[in-house]
Amino acid sequence: LIERAKVKLFPCLLRLKSDLFHLLFIELNYLWIMIIGILFCLLLLLALTFSIQKSRFFKIRSIPKSWIWMAFSLKLIAALTLTSIYTYYYQNRSQADIYKYYDDAVVLKKAHQDKSDLFWETFLPENMQSESFRHSLSQTLHWDLSTTYLINDNRTLIRLNYLLLYLSGEFYFFHLLFFCTLSFLGSIALFRFFNANSSLPSQLIFIVVFGVPSLLFWSSALLKESILLFTLGFFLLFAQKVFIKNQLKFLPLFIVFLFLSFTVKIYVFLALAIPLLLYLISQRLSIKKQKAAYSIIGISLIALFFSLKNKLLITLKEKLIDFKAIAEAANAGSQIYMPTYENLSELIQLIPLALYNVLIHPLIPPKWSLLSSVAAMEHLFLVGILVLPIIAFKKQTKQLPFFWFCISFVLILSCLIGLSTPVLGAIVRYKVPLIPFYLIALLTFVNLNKIPLLKKLK
Repeated sequence: LIERAKVKLFPCLLRLKSDLFHLLFIELNYLWIMIIGILFCLLLLLALTFSIQKSRFFKIRSIPKSWIWMAFSLKLIAALTLTSIYTYYYQNRSQADIYKYYDDAVVLKKAHQDKSDLFWETFLPENMQSESFRHSLSQTLHWDLSTTYLINDNRTLIRLNYLLLYLSGEFYFFHLLFFCTLSFLGSIALFRFFNANSSLPSQLIFIVVFGVPSLLFWSSALLKESILLFTLGFFLLFAQKVFIKNQLKFLPLFIVFLFLSFTVKIYVFLALAIPLLLYLISQRLSIKKQKAAYSIIGISLIALFFSLKNKLLITLKEKLIDFKAIAEAANAGSQIYMPTYENLSELIQLIPLALYNVLIHPLIPPKWSLLSSVAAMEHLFLVGILVLPIIAFKKQTKQLPFFWFCISFVLILSCLIGLSTPVLGAIVRYKVPLIPFYLIALLTFVNLNKIPLLKKLK
């Protein structure tokens, strides 16, 4: 028995002891990482609290601090709700956008352990990266190794999460809170831009920016929309300060956000560029000079369009084809009709269908689910309030330039989304940046005194 114990039992006990120590070490290490992550979350919340109380950025006339705190709380609740849905309801983590960029960043960080040179290569252009770095990308799922003329926003999100990992200790909720905070700051900046250029009451603009469910839902979690709202809000705010208020001290910040605008969903800023340029001209030049400027811009745009039309057509077509392939592979239940186009004439003929898919089709989803039903209800409201300018019209001559700025952005972005996205679920998410512009443009011509609920806000 003693000999058998020496041969069989004692080694088993030793292995068990080793395994227990190993498991204990892993648990203590995870606990330490969690503590570090929680501390950084508390530091971030403390910094935000101090800023809300002291910073001029958050001091807004007619908007009490309680509204600002409520807005941040709603965004945090939306972020946690979306994370819970994609954790417990849609359980395919590799396909969940709220996890896939974070998970790829974790893979890269582990591959770059004890290789400090690879850390810096993560932020270099693709043509400057070594073979060793490219090998570390083999385990990632969403880095997207294809060659592109534009900055790939998948890589932007992975790089940002990769950098945050060195602060968070791989504590996911720090990343979630960081993205939610950026989205909140961008929303405040967007509100300040609307408030400076629109004649609507500040309270109503605040509700438009922070109260639309889909905008709140999709732009608060660890998604591209959160970074998009951050860059969009500050880009517009600093453009207004530099080119309308002539505050040149903000020019460096405008240039920074102009650069950042090309790193996430560049098509949104391409859709914004022309309407914003025309609006800034209308605010800076006299009527005679405006006509000359519009003529020059019109001729330049026509020349630019015909020189780049093939690249534009190929880019939209490839995005549509790739999206269809992904939707087929994932067996997406909300696929909709959008045929492939071969030339400019066919693309132009499909613009009405593209606008229909973005502006009307969400009312009738091809497959009903909890998310599609909620989206349909919200869209019914967005379409239904078109009746307000009819029953309570108010003439607004001075606000016409700002109205055309908002509505032009909505239509251009709707065309780009509709022509490249054959999945209704994705369209509902991609169109959230245009919702506040649509509502501001629509409410501009509504006599609030004739609408009891809106009259209280006024």
